[in-house]
Amino acid sequence: RASAPVAEPVAPVAPPSLDEVFAEPAAALPSLSAEAGAFAVAAGASDGMAGGVAGGVAGGRGAGATEVSSTGAAEASPAGPSPEAVRRARRAYVQRLGDLLRAAARYPLAARRERRTGRVELALRVSADGVLTSVRVVGASGHPVLDDAALETARSLGALPAPPSLVPWDAQAEVRTSLVYELN
Repeated sequence: RASAPVAEPVAPVAPPSLDEVFAEPAAALPSLSAEAGAFAVAAGASDGMAGGVAGGVAGGRGAGATEVSSTGAAEASPAGPSPEAVRRARRAYVQRLGDLLRAAARYPLAARRERRTGRVELALRVSADGVLTSVRVVGASGHPVLDDAALETARSLGALPAPPSLVPWDAQAEVRTSLVYELN
């Protein structure tokens, strides 16, 4: 008797963590596992057993990254982050950019002397590799000296962290953040 071909298990590939992307801890994201409800695939487990358990049934449900077809051939299953994980990663990235901007901001001496305060909203365009391609004021403070200082701060940042790989990135999309200039 000829035995049916055995599908080789395919190890799941997880996207890099935000810690890896930002080189420092970021807000926790849910794990991309069947237990977290992010995805589930048919049959196949890391040990290659059908159904994900020893003695399982072909075509059963498991927590693997391989789907075994009725012919016994292995097919890659689409698995990826949940929409919520993508939203969280994007929010964490935008927050990180805002934090970097605020950390680098300097209150212009002329504005401080004249007791000028205000909020400047900026739109940043960042390439997939973290290069700031453009910045513009989308919400002026009412004081050109503060608006100009905010633009200069953004341009002076140099290299920015690249967007998380699990976030579909459009380099033409704008990331909005703001700087608030206030005196104590």
